[in-house]
Amino acid sequence: MAAKTGRRTRRRQIRLSIMMVVLGLVAVAGAWQWRATPPPPTSTSSRDRTPAPRRETRLTLEPALFTGKAAEAYRVAREMPEVLDQLQCYCACGSEYGHVSLLSCYVDGHGST
Repeated sequence: MAAKTGRRTRRRQIRLSIMMVVLGLVAVAGAWQWRATPPPPTSTSSRDRTPAPRRETRLTLEPALFTGKAAEAYRVAREMPEVLDQLQCYCACGSEYGHVSLLSCYVDGHGST
């Protein structure tokens, strides 16, 4: 009787081992397939993107009103208002002057200071 019980236990261990190996192989195959799946295509074309609405609508001051690096900064702000309008100014001018973005600093003389 003990020999039959020992055989059954041994068979159960073998079956359990085989099931564990098969389960491990399925898990590895699933992980491999998941990793091999390419990500969905993303559009990098600028014509496919809708521009963010402008928060600051006032025009920047003329760069000719300033000299040196201040004039250069006002020139860049005039050339790329959509970029500066997406950036937050960190000099607390939002609470003190009511500015809504970095572009707001260039619609008055604040950007030259």
